[in-house]
Amino acid sequence: MINNSLTFERLQNLSDGLILYCIQTVIQMTQTKTPTQRLIERINQKESFKDIAYLCEDFRAFVDEISEWGVDHIGGVDFYGVGFEFNEELDIPMLDRFFASFGYTPENPHPFSHRFN
Repeated sequence: MINNSLTFERLQNLSDGLILYCIQTVIQMTQTKTPTQRLIERINQKESFKDIAYLCEDFRAFVDEISEWGVDHIGGVDFYGVGFEFNEELDIPMLDRFFASFGYTPENPHPFSHRFN
């Protein structure tokens, strides 16, 4: 019976340590990176987001596409602030440059884009 108690205490200490580590990681991430940087980082980490990003000419096109999946935030960053305006904490020009880095822009949209003529 004593061994079971010690095992439980070890598991409890381990889970407490893991929870503390996760909290510290989130705090560090939110303090050292802007919401725009966190959003870009998460898009780069998740293959399905990056695949869609590759096809989009700007941030608005990306949001339009993934909103069809019911996604309104990534990496703890909301796309929208008040109403249907983009979150004021986001650097939209920086996000547009990120999406343009894949090769498509509003002036040169992907052939499957709604902007393509």
